[in-house]
Amino acid sequence: MTFEKDLEFYKENKQKFMQEYPNMFILIKDKNVHGSFSNFQDAHKRALELFGVEDVLIIQMVEQQPLNFLASVA
Repeated sequence: MTFEKDLEFYKENKQKFMQEYPNMFILIKDKNVHGSFSNFQDAHKRALELFGVEDVLIIQMVEQQPLNFLASVA
């Protein structure tokens, strides 16, 4: 599964995720939500535990999305 497909999955389900996970950071990989977290650090830590150094999507479910940066942990 690619990062682009996960991003598309997020966009298709954004409204549902906004209702289910308001103000939470969600971890998406392979078109699945692998948890919701109150802060980015916890979501990132869980992503590393589950997937190691692979592309994942961590996004905060807020109405107005902040400016985000994509990075790879290598």
